[in-house]
Amino acid sequence: MKVSIIVPIYNVEQYLANCIESLIHQTYANIEIVLVNDGSKDSSLAILREYEATDRRIKVIDQPNKGVAGARNTGLKDATADYVAFLDSDDYVSHDMYEDHYNYATEHDLDIVYSNHVKIFDDKDPVYSYRETGERRIMTPKEMLMLNFSHKIPVSSCTMIIKRKFFETKHFPEFSYYEDRRLTYKLINESIKVGYIDKAYYHYYTRVSSIVHTPKWKNYYDFAFAEKQRLKFINESPLFTDEERAQISKVVAETFLSKLRRANKKARTREEKAKSRALLKDMSLIPKECKLKFKSRFYKRLLKTIY
Repeated sequence: MKVSIIVPIYNVEQYLANCIESLIHQTYANIEIVLVNDGSKDSSLAILREYEATDRRIKVIDQPNKGVAGARNTGLKDATADYVAFLDSDDYVSHDMYEDHYNYATEHDLDIVYSNHVKIFDDKDPVYSYRETGERRIMTPKEMLMLNFSHKIPVSSCTMIIKRKFFETKHFPEFSYYEDRRLTYKLINESIKVGYIDKAYYHYYTRVSSIVHTPKWKNYYDFAFAEKQRLKFINESPLFTDEERAQISKVVAETFLSKLRRANKKARTREEKAKSRALLKDMSLIPKECKLKFKSRFYKRLLKTIY
């Protein structure tokens, strides 16, 4: 197998068929489909077993609940292909995604091939966040990092394929939301040559009930913590000039301040308040030359004044 696709699954019985069907009907057949049942309490595991019995490329792993990151890490231990990819179980991919990505990667010996996603909703038209020109570009890790931090390409790991060897020393941070924001830039940074296809192959289904769309303290805190780590990397990396550092910090810093404000506002327990306020000192990671929007400058002053 040349591409292992890892799918973490938890209580998504109504979406599973669409997700798995998009994999078994890929135009590139030489794939390994690693389905990790992460302690589902509905009929998800039974559905997985049915598919496993009909397609030899499918491998089902059943484990107690560890969250998305834990399920992905489990899948990585069992993956055997040269490249790995990730798909969330309520999403689906275009039929030619892995053929296009793998062929582009092997033709140019790329460590990573990135592409776009399109947001799918129940009650409105799909939303394309990127240009969708179909252009293909080979870049240095620095060039892709600048796009990643500026949100000119997706932050998600689900729109990429990457050489499996990179996960020998890296893993998804468990028991934390927004695990992609804390990992993808590290993977890009360790690569040598990366590629980008300006096309949406990945269909990201936006559910109102999704964990990351639930306005709880942990959601805001984990998001702010992820952005803090990204700011720290930007500050410490020798790749960037001071001017570039100020430029690519802007979106990350604005998101950090917004989520930090909400985390402090939502904190209820002593532990939540302490952890939220501990992040306040990390506002110093925002470069002085970074040109923040007025709202973000206001949040920064507000946080300093109140907390």
